[in-house]
Amino acid sequence: MRLWKHLRLLCKSLISTDYRDYRYVRNLQVFDVQYYFSFIDDKELLAGDPLLTYFLHWRRSLHGFTQVCRSWRQLPDPHPLFDTAFYLKKHFPHGLRRNPFAHYLRKGWKRGWWPSPYFDPDLYRQRTDWDPHRENPLTHYTRTGAESAVSPSDFFDIDWYIDKTQVLQPARNWIIRHYKLYGSKEKKSPIPVFDPPFYLQQCSVGEAARRDPLVHYVTVESEGAVRPSEWFDPCYYRKRYLRGSTQDSPLAHYLRSGVFSGNYTDSRIAELPYKPTISIIVPVHDTNPHFLNCCIRSVLYQAYPHWQLCLVDDCSSNEEIPELLRQWAARDDRISVAFHQRNTGISGATATGVDLAVGDYLGFLDHDDELTLDCLYRVVHSINETGASLLYTDEDLVGDDGSRQGVFHKPDFNRELLFSHNYVTHFVVIKRELYRKIGAMSGAYDGAQDFDLVLRATEQTEQVVHIPHVLYHWRTAATSTSINHEKKPYAHEAGKRALAESLARRGIAAEVVDNHLNFHYRVVYRRTAEPRISVLVWSPGSKPISARHCEAVKAQAGYDNFEVLVLPQPGAAPISRPPAAKAVAFHEAIAADRADYVVLIGSSPQDISEAWLHHLAAPLLQDPDLGIVCGRVAYGGQDGRSLAIPDPDDHSDHHFGAALAAMSRHFNGLHNPQLVRCCDWSICVFSRALYQQIGGFDPEKFPSVLTMHDFSLSVFQTGKKILYVPDVVVDLGTEMALEYGERPAGVPGEKEVFQQKWRDLLARPDPFYNTGRLIEHQIDDRHFQRWLTGREEECLDETAKLH
Repeated sequence: MRLWKHLRLLCKSLISTDYRDYRYVRNLQVFDVQYYFSFIDDKELLAGDPLLTYFLHWRRSLHGFTQVCRSWRQLPDPHPLFDTAFYLKKHFPHGLRRNPFAHYLRKGWKRGWWPSPYFDPDLYRQRTDWDPHRENPLTHYTRTGAESAVSPSDFFDIDWYIDKTQVLQPARNWIIRHYKLYGSKEKKSPIPVFDPPFYLQQCSVGEAARRDPLVHYVTVESEGAVRPSEWFDPCYYRKRYLRGSTQDSPLAHYLRSGVFSGNYTDSRIAELPYKPTISIIVPVHDTNPHFLNCCIRSVLYQAYPHWQLCLVDDCSSNEEIPELLRQWAARDDRISVAFHQRNTGISGATATGVDLAVGDYLGFLDHDDELTLDCLYRVVHSINETGASLLYTDEDLVGDDGSRQGVFHKPDFNRELLFSHNYVTHFVVIKRELYRKIGAMSGAYDGAQDFDLVLRATEQTEQVVHIPHVLYHWRTAATSTSINHEKKPYAHEAGKRALAESLARRGIAAEVVDNHLNFHYRVVYRRTAEPRISVLVWSPGSKPISARHCEAVKAQAGYDNFEVLVLPQPGAAPISRPPAAKAVAFHEAIAADRADYVVLIGSSPQDISEAWLHHLAAPLLQDPDLGIVCGRVAYGGQDGRSLAIPDPDDHSDHHFGAALAAMSRHFNGLHNPQLVRCCDWSICVFSRALYQQIGGFDPEKFPSVLTMHDFSLSVFQTGKKILYVPDVVVDLGTEMALEYGERPAGVPGEKEVFQQKWRDLLARPDPFYNTGRLIEHQIDDRHFQRWLTGREEECLDETAKLH
């Protein structure tokens, strides 16, 4: 019965238009069997003649044609470059009796019609030897064009697609088919300025559009206001450059010519009051050509078009590299190139690049890294807002295929953290005048030339701005220091020398020694004076300090002019409010003491590091801008749990206080010296004069958990700095680890009073803590802000600025 039914259908088709079209298409040999079968679920249909199957069932695939025309969907198409839904919507919105594929091959191509957004016959003719008088373009592409891997449309850049995913190089000849079958579903983009996840989120489209978001955009939305990416506004572009005409797609116009003319893609760029030229310096030496192409395109397609790209080939042994640079320079006159006849190293190549530069600012980009397309806009926007002389951004690490390996969220400028390691790294932009002032990069610091540059620049300016957005993609590679800290030992030594010389120029008496990580250093300050210091140790009856431990505090101080006072003192009158005992006792002891400086140790120490008092006091005695220096707490030799990501669902006073004091130092690395906004009294030092100036502790308002937090924020608000030094370690013992330090009884409402007093300061982003990392832990920023300030709406404006 099944055979009889099939024969009836076959006989009927013999006298039909479909059968004649079937014979015509079969003779052309353009039907892509594998591609067509990838859309067929009914395995019984796969037997026999595939092309006949297609012609017998094409009408069934168009069921719900009005939905196809209204909102494009992927159909069982006969060829990767023939999109049935696109063809019908563009040319036959009310329907077509004839098979669309056959119609195109017989008539459509003669009218110059596109078979899909990925095939422009006019462009294909310009790029190949196709002769319209001999055959249709799709047949020519199938027979010869695919072999040359020519991009047949502005909407599919084969070179771009392969460079971004070079593992597909063997499939280059049929890469569009591969994209249609796999890449589009993975939200890959065939062009630089289309962002599939952004587009799909913006449109809230159904599953149909997710099969190929770009075709959906070109077919359904290209004449509307929907953006193909965050930084391309088609309405603005059409009005400014196409005089409102709908004859050409704004996106196609930009890809074809607008990008090379420096056209603005968004009104936000046009509205910038000051539009400086950014000269981007790229030393090049024997890099992977695919990576180099990606690097160059990441500048070419910047939303902010006022740039100059200075490419300097430092005598590459790969002859392909110089030729590649010449080809790019020929495409855009904003690209300048130079060639060294001998290898001069990265500093020498950078110096040549700076000589080529004509911009007001200089940016530094590695030859295998990339910028995000909004990078320069955000840099210039920040320059307009702040007048900064030196700017740097957040960055991520990406693999060979562009996949994200990790994110580096950075704090605002933190000089002492910079003394520990080059956390600034990429992307760095410096005012040209400042660069001239500090002098060119020196080959003596190759491998750490960027560290030396930032150190010398920050000696000359305080106009340093951090842009808290991931704007730089740092490529990981087997030889890269981005993932392998054992590589380039010479670079570690160069960085060490650069830091030592910078400290000397700054007048800081200190020695630079190695830290436990490569490219990390410790600055050991020399003591320039030895004033009297009082060390106040809290030792309650519940956990008194032993005589042995008290002697260790004295013996291991590494300092002579000090005294130790254990509180509460024997015979002292009891405090009327037990939770306030420590605050009152410390306050009264400081008031009665006459020492120049005061050290607080907030719990009975079980151990303490060598020369702890020297390391705690020496920076404070050298730097008049410092107000407090605090140390590190350990629990039986361990650091305890990390507070880099606070728990916004824990509303206890204890967690709030611990996180407020520790989250930035945990975030930036407990092993790194750094500036912080707040500290507790675990172990710290400050001057008695500063204590009196601030007004001391306030045991009435903050009797228990947040006493020192209130004092340290008062110090921070005066403009004084708070320095954390990991060389000073007080160990509270293993029994304290579970509680993460002493957990005082607390007083109801203390946290709320603290939040009310400091809400304005807490609502402003902590300059030393980047909340970008919260997103990685699925923590909503508003939730975090409400936990921090006690009231969400107070932080919305500041949060918006951060993002």
